[in-house]
Amino acid sequence: MSNSNRKNAAYQTALATIFVVTGFSTSSFAQTAPAATEVSPDAEIVIVTARKREETVQDVPLSVTAFSARQIEARGLTSIADVATQTPGFSFRSGFGRTFDRPVIRGMATIQGGSNAAFFIDGVFINGSVAGYGVDNLERIEVVKGPQSALFGRSSFSGAINYITRKPGDTLRGKANMTLGTAGRMDASGFISGPLITDKLKFEVNARLYNFDGQFTNEIDPGRNLGEESSSSYGLTLYFTPFENLELSYRGTRIRDADNSPAFALIGRTIGQNFPLPAGVLQTNGINCFLPQLTGALISGRPATSTRARGYWCGQVPSVSRYAVNTGEYEEAGFPYALEREIERNTFKANFELANWTLAATYADNNFWTKSYTDQDYSDLRTNGFETYARGGSSDTSYDIRLASPSQWRVRGQIGYYSYEEEDDPENFGGNLRITPPGGVSRAFVRGDNPALLPKNLSPPNRVENEAYYAQVEVDVTQKLRVSAEVRSQTDTISTSGISTATALGVTYTRPLTISREFESVLPRFTANYDINEDLMVYAVAAKGNKPGGVNTGVYAAIYTDAQVAEFERLSLVDFKEEEIWSYEIGFKSEWYDKKLLVNAAAFYIDWTNQQLTTTIAVPATGRRDNVLGSLAFNTNAGQSEIKGLELNVVNRPFDWLELRLGYALQDTKIINFINDDQADLYITAADIAQLNITAPAPAANATQAQRDAALAARLSAANALIALRGNAAGNELPRTPKHQVQIGASIFQELASGTRITYRADYSWEAKRFIQVDNLGWAKPLNLLNLRATAELGRVNFSVWMTNALDDDSPVDILRSIDTAQTISRPQLRTFGTEAGSGLLRDFLVTSPQRRASGITVSVGF
Repeated sequence: MSNSNRKNAAYQTALATIFVVTGFSTSSFAQTAPAATEVSPDAEIVIVTARKREETVQDVPLSVTAFSARQIEARGLTSIADVATQTPGFSFRSGFGRTFDRPVIRGMATIQGGSNAAFFIDGVFINGSVAGYGVDNLERIEVVKGPQSALFGRSSFSGAINYITRKPGDTLRGKANMTLGTAGRMDASGFISGPLITDKLKFEVNARLYNFDGQFTNEIDPGRNLGEESSSSYGLTLYFTPFENLELSYRGTRIRDADNSPAFALIGRTIGQNFPLPAGVLQTNGINCFLPQLTGALISGRPATSTRARGYWCGQVPSVSRYAVNTGEYEEAGFPYALEREIERNTFKANFELANWTLAATYADNNFWTKSYTDQDYSDLRTNGFETYARGGSSDTSYDIRLASPSQWRVRGQIGYYSYEEEDDPENFGGNLRITPPGGVSRAFVRGDNPALLPKNLSPPNRVENEAYYAQVEVDVTQKLRVSAEVRSQTDTISTSGISTATALGVTYTRPLTISREFESVLPRFTANYDINEDLMVYAVAAKGNKPGGVNTGVYAAIYTDAQVAEFERLSLVDFKEEEIWSYEIGFKSEWYDKKLLVNAAAFYIDWTNQQLTTTIAVPATGRRDNVLGSLAFNTNAGQSEIKGLELNVVNRPFDWLELRLGYALQDTKIINFINDDQADLYITAADIAQLNITAPAPAANATQAQRDAALAARLSAANALIALRGNAAGNELPRTPKHQVQIGASIFQELASGTRITYRADYSWEAKRFIQVDNLGWAKPLNLLNLRATAELGRVNFSVWMTNALDDDSPVDILRSIDTAQTISRPQLRTFGTEAGSGLLRDFLVTSPQRRASGITVSVGF
């Protein structure tokens, strides 16, 4: 064990001892100290704005989980991932570090591509990752479940996560927080707010510095740990009230993230293993089922197979404990971090009230820039074409203007107009560190190369325009019964215009590109709620949601030959339609026994059509300018699913000194129709392929062009029918979502004679296994997460000692069905003829490890 590991172990043991000792001393505190009577953070009823007006979480007829600033601090929440572990029906994963968010609400998982749930800050849509966004400057977090398209807009068709920032106060106040923990964790944040001009102008400034050294050793570059993260941010808020009925505000935020590569590894790769293997030999450590069926022949040096199966992992995918990622080569090429990201956000708001009517307007602009790399063979090897890097950036602006009637009217409502524009930076590029031209090795290794000379493949910028009108009408039918109708009419325009460039083998290729698609939709939501008494409300909701369609601009990348682009077009890979759902929900919200017991529950059904799935197809070397075997990822509309579910949230305070919490979610997902090429490859037999060759044979050598075209069309039709037969995942569960979630928590409160208030807190979260893909063959082990925290409140000073992942659970953050870049087989072709174009890489599975057990202290001082 290294010295640092010994120190960490000793530190964690000491903290565990503190928890045990203070836990056993609880009874003595109870006997000598007066009982705590202050309402705890968890019992606090939070104000939310899920329907664009203020309502308590118990009054809004929607399934909403909200966390106030007190609750965020008391629970030790530091990120959206922490929030998910304490929210029934919400799961969050970010498999490639802080770059690719995967929020899942009510089982509506995204395998790849755009998220099904949208993030907002003060009601403003956020494009890009929020994994690095700190939660220390928030007034609350709202997780609104079910389609929110009618009022929140695009991409929120499974739900919305809304961060509400803190407003400046009328008196000068502030707070400073410092966290120190194992693995070099340091998190310092603070704010100051108050009046600049009494009753007219208020301000707040806040800042944060965060560092985490990572917990995993990179065996081929041990100088820096994998999983290393750092962030810095600062913000300014101004509230100006020149008149009593007019409020103007500005909020600006600047964020910078700099992370090393995440800790991931292939389950089948042995560090230091030599490739290539002897001809005809395959290493199968990363696959345990659907193994390649070798014929004994070699085609272009590759073992030939009688089926298309490349191997798979059936059952629980094992965790990994050794990591080898090429990072030093990137540093010498001008990429010191696997992720560098800068974000600028500005929001201007105006609220004008006259005779209880409210006119609200919002303007926002967001800009982000990233420079990143990924060693995509995920190993110590250096593989041609798999050491990728990219520069990405985009900017967006939005306008929202809304007029709301007086809230006390029996018939009330609001109308609004929304506009959103987003555009990629035209200088975005991608490339590879390792490209070996024929007859030479001048670009085999880039050590010492001038970064400015690295090949940069430019992509034409994408542009998104969204224009929408929305309205809501709510009626008090009786004193107890209310009904509401909302609708949003919107038009999405997705376009790309520019020139794609690619440099390959010393030659620069270009391809002009202009594509535009328009998607129109009308999205209603209907709600009814009935107050049985002042403490019990029942409600029902029916809502339609959608996720924008788009264009697969990658099919026109200049790296592909004209013939290959024509093949992509023939396969209809250019664009994909919008996804749609209808969601139906019934639920109740209640408080019992003088508000000591809170019970909220909801049941729902979701009908999901035109699902978008990112599918990857192999691209032969002959279809690329660089003569490198590659692949193309594209979005397609693959099918239909349904989801039945139940959510339960209970908070019980049987005694003044004890509080208990229970959250549960059932997400019973079922695929109705889902055609997937990768699944078809596993189940198509040698007999199927033989029959295909009989049904749709290759044209004769002396066939005319018309005969060749007819034979190809017949082959495509027959192959698609075979894929539909063997590749339909009907009856399976949706991937990347747990069927069951359980969250259990307990807090013990003690108030000492000195006035010091002590809270002991434990939060446990369990998630059932998550399938990797729609085939349901492999899955990630269940999550078992236990967090412990003890806090002493000493007036304006709070002192906490904590331990996260106390059970040291190693359930993977993410598992990606990947490939073994060092092993290629030659497979029978389906949609075309021959075998060479059907070559493919063996399967392997990429596992991203979670942060392991960690502990530390947090001190906060307010004034």
